[in-house]
Amino acid sequence: IPKGRPLKCLVNTTKKAEAATEDCQLLMSRESSGDAGRESKSNVEESSLQGLEELFRCYKDEWEDAILEEGMERFCNDLCVNPTEFRVLLLAWKFQAATMCKFTRKEFFDGCKALSADSSDRICAQFPSLLTEAKLEDKVKDLYQFTFQFGLDSEEGQWSLHRQITIVLWKLVSTQNNSLVFDQWLNFLTENPLRIKAISWDSWNMFLNFTQVIGPDLSNNHSEDEAWSNLDIFYFTPLSE
Repeated sequence: IPKGRPLKCLVNTTKKAEAATEDCQLLMSRESSGDAGRESKSNVEESSLQGLEELFRCYKDEWEDAILEEGMERFCNDLCVNPTEFRVLLLAWKFQAATMCKFTRKEFFDGCKALSADSSDRICAQFPSLLTEAKLEDKVKDLYQFTFQFGLDSEEGQWSLHRQITIVLWKLVSTQNNSLVFDQWLNFLTENPLRIKAISWDSWNMFLNFTQVIGPDLSNNHSEDEAWSNLDIFYFTPLSE
């Protein structure tokens, strides 16, 4: 071995060992940091779930694992909203509630997670963004269609809404998108109880299309072969006279 070669090899070996040690320490540090991050995230999620559980128990029914009418009233009081106002409809929409005056455990937990809220104060803080979201073009139709399904009594196997509940829901869902045609239509329904006794899913959806196409002056600017033109029979002709 040439003179000085062992020393050079030793130095190189030492440097490689030191480098390997540093790499190992760096890797362990990163893993430790990652574990800490995952643990922290896990703790936050666990804390959030605990908060949701405590919140749910504040309002759930004594016998059923769901928030029913009395619990819903207390929930709305804590949110400082009226149970019959638009913001509660938005909350039900976000929770994808299947029945009026009821939140199942799954609906409540999934809805609160979607809102990133685990307390009544945090839910309240989300109302402004919900109101803004409900104005988006694609969300208007989604909320509108949800409202019909929300109004049905699923336990009774309903397929259509009674005229009176339909009027209430139409007024509610049009809170941010009210128009002359909505007002005229609701007046017509109120004043003609014998002509329309119930509203089907198809009629409910056709009316949304009707409001989007009819002119602001109620001018008839649609084709007679449109699928929803049969609304004219009940509504358009009397208003135009």
